[in-house]
Amino acid sequence: MLDEVIAQLQQAKRPVVLAGYGVVLAGAQPLLEQFLRLVPCPLVHTLPGKAAVPTAHPCNYGMLGMHGFYVANWLVHHADLILSFGARFDDRITGDPKQFAPHARQLIHFDIDPAQIRKVLPERKLAVVGHLRHTLAALCQRLQGSKLDFAAWHAEAAAVAQAHPSTYVRRPGQLQVQHVLEVLNTVVEQHTAQSGQPVVYTTEVGDHQMWAAQYLRLAPGWQFLTSSGQGAMGSGLPMAIGAQLACPEALVICLAGDGSLRFSEAELETISEYGLPVKVLAVNNEGYGIVRMWNHRFYQGRETGVIKRRKDWTLLARSSGFAHVDRLTAPGAVPAVLTRMVAHREPHFVELVTPYEECLPLMPPGKTFHDIIEAP
Repeated sequence: MLDEVIAQLQQAKRPVVLAGYGVVLAGAQPLLEQFLRLVPCPLVHTLPGKAAVPTAHPCNYGMLGMHGFYVANWLVHHADLILSFGARFDDRITGDPKQFAPHARQLIHFDIDPAQIRKVLPERKLAVVGHLRHTLAALCQRLQGSKLDFAAWHAEAAAVAQAHPSTYVRRPGQLQVQHVLEVLNTVVEQHTAQSGQPVVYTTEVGDHQMWAAQYLRLAPGWQFLTSSGQGAMGSGLPMAIGAQLACPEALVICLAGDGSLRFSEAELETISEYGLPVKVLAVNNEGYGIVRMWNHRFYQGRETGVIKRRKDWTLLARSSGFAHVDRLTAPGAVPAVLTRMVAHREPHFVELVTPYEECLPLMPPGKTFHDIIEAP
């Protein structure tokens, strides 16, 4: 089977690697980087597969799918071969499965579970069943000495990325989550360069989750924990608690929305009770932002139940025992607050009061690459 995989790779001109959370579960990140040294083709990742390769890896074009950047979806749409490592081909990445990767002559699916391979587009797949630490290692061994060059393919992708950049437009004077994440990247990288701490990001479910997947930068060994297929609102804060207990020396940062945080706000008291140095960044855009966007886009603008304005989050954090609490309404103080937040080893809660903003790009459910919405 692996010989067939290699034969397909040797014939391909536009291959794309699809990295899923199975890479992380298998502890196969080093093997994936070894594979990319042997087969230096473009890579895209699923939402939970963000930590499969470092963000700065030259082959990494980011997340694909419903809220993936244009270039990642373009790559898959124009690929002549897809190699999926530990991904499920769920509807959030395929859109309309009949139009997924239409030019790929084969979808090569590496997975430990044959049932996952049979679920979506089995008629187009070459299946490689097994633990990724074994199958990917064996593939790399067989590829030793190969000379594969995809520079022209990367050049095409780079041109597309330049023509279709991030849809985020900086609005001076306005607090925007994307800008906060860019500042957070710089602050965390500067801090860890000195401290050597590993970093674990967790997220709740919603706009902030998608922006985190788009804009957070992960260094080698860092983790990104998020609820993907189940969309479990309220899971991010408990995951942060578990991550901090499992890895006491880590810098653990939970990115939350004010909608999801309503499902797990009692865990703020747990963090305080045990003195866990979890950092919570709570985005307050007055309710369920991503549901609001869907209602505007697909359900005639209905807003029943999605607007929430009553909660005083900083008061809640203080009453839950947090000694370090900040509330930001403008971008000016963001660097200083985030620098102070990561510098100490105590719980810290930061409320980010932001206006409602659509999370783009968006490939509407059941649609395809050609239907991507890039602008409001």
